[in-house]
Amino acid sequence: RGVLACPWGRSALRPLRAMGDEETQDRSTDSRGRRRKRTERVTFCGVDCKYEVIRELVREKGWKIVGHPSDESKLEKDEDLPMCHVHWVDMASVQDRLRMMHPWQRINHFPGMTGIARKARLAQNLEKMRRQYPRNYSFYPRTWCLPLELAEFRSMFDAKGHSSKIFIIKPDAGCQGRGIFLTQDFGRLNPMESVVAQQYIKKPLLIDGFKFDLRLYVLIASCSPLRMYLFHDGLVRLCTEEYVKPKADNLGDRCMHLTNYAVNKHNDNFVANEGADAMDVGSKRSLKWFMEWVAAERGDAKAAQLWQRVGSLCVKV
Repeated sequence: RGVLACPWGRSALRPLRAMGDEETQDRSTDSRGRRRKRTERVTFCGVDCKYEVIRELVREKGWKIVGHPSDESKLEKDEDLPMCHVHWVDMASVQDRLRMMHPWQRINHFPGMTGIARKARLAQNLEKMRRQYPRNYSFYPRTWCLPLELAEFRSMFDAKGHSSKIFIIKPDAGCQGRGIFLTQDFGRLNPMESVVAQQYIKKPLLIDGFKFDLRLYVLIASCSPLRMYLFHDGLVRLCTEEYVKPKADNLGDRCMHLTNYAVNKHNDNFVANEGADAMDVGSKRSLKWFMEWVAAERGDAKAAQLWQRVGSLCVKV
């Protein structure tokens, strides 16, 4: 329970006693019955690892890397994957890998993570929690999963399909801002497309007149019991057009409404950071800088309260 492992395949490797150690220890006896130690090097499967920084960290720990992303096309079936103690997977679907795991192996995913990684499933799960705990789950705007709740969402518009409210529409499986748009017109929706619709927040907190969002980094070490680690730094992503009250003629201004880096980096107003130490300037800033900015603008007590609420929100989601 709560470990980073699931059953897969066959292996001659022995299970790890302590994943934090650089070597695993196996005790056996000699001819006189005395116990002796035998060390076994931790192996790391890199076939599905797409990022060199992960392999660099593995080498620093003294682990042995087996397999490389270039080997993926050579594998005729999953059983051809090299056996390992740790399997790192950087791909959208990990179910095939999870089904092959031994209980003593480790993987950087939990079964069922799509329940919070996909927008529609996250919205549905949040809504279940909101109905059960309305006060604790009032932190997000009203949300509809379409086309499942299309009829209910249609009631937010008049007979001509127009609404005085503004909604933001996001593809369920989209990323990098692709396919996101704001609308007051029901006719813009494709009734067959899987999307999430939310009531748009018209008065967000601004930094220097720009809308922004926070990129938080949370390590989930165990689900049962729940054990999480919230990193004390992260990213602040700013829009590149100053925010003004949304109305019909500016709903298409993506660089004013959307904070996605992939959207804003092409804008002439995008300010790139000159170095890792320049945390307080540019269109991408440090979370540490943001907390200092909140403390300066609102006071230390408000900043501490905000950080506590951020941690609470991570646990709830």
